[in-house]
Amino acid sequence: MKLKQLLLLSLIVCSAYTCVGQNTRHLKKVAVGSNFCLADSLKQILASLQHKADAVMTFQYYYDNGVPESATVFWQASGKTYSKSLQNCKPSISVKYPHADTLFSFYRKQRIADLPKMEIPDSAPSHGMAYFIGVYFPGNTRFYNIKECQRHLLIYPNQTDLLPGEKLVETKEDPRSIWVDLFEKVTKQ
Repeated sequence: MKLKQLLLLSLIVCSAYTCVGQNTRHLKKVAVGSNFCLADSLKQILASLQHKADAVMTFQYYYDNGVPESATVFWQASGKTYSKSLQNCKPSISVKYPHADTLFSFYRKQRIADLPKMEIPDSAPSHGMAYFIGVYFPGNTRFYNIKECQRHLLIYPNQTDLLPGEKLVETKEDPRSIWVDLFEKVTKQ
């Protein structure tokens, strides 16, 4: 149980820190600027889930210069999936997405945690929209930064990795891209 709490706390700290690309600690008691609102709200939600959730996923949509746009937190507890949505500095809203559990099952089934790092295309723009995704399962915390230019890239099988007698697998789309598409589909319903 202590390991679960420690790992969830690391998810909270890393998610809040990377959400805006800056440290969110405030040295003075001052009004929090708009760049920190989303990170602070996300940190509070994740802290409240520390002892309640069996699994947590955060999808943060942001402009990759560090300006946050929105975030959605999904968590599973006692076999049910829950979610909260955050938009800039507005209060979080509890939202019921009927098929949110498919995000967790897709992640497990596609073994996304075992995939190698996504490549950034040579023709990628210097700035653009991106998703920062945090995933916590007991004993396993992962983070994914998926830029718009990385979505819908194809994975080409490497012929040199084939075993004798093994057939070449067809080219396929990266499962992380399909996972982000699934997130967008779930949240648009």
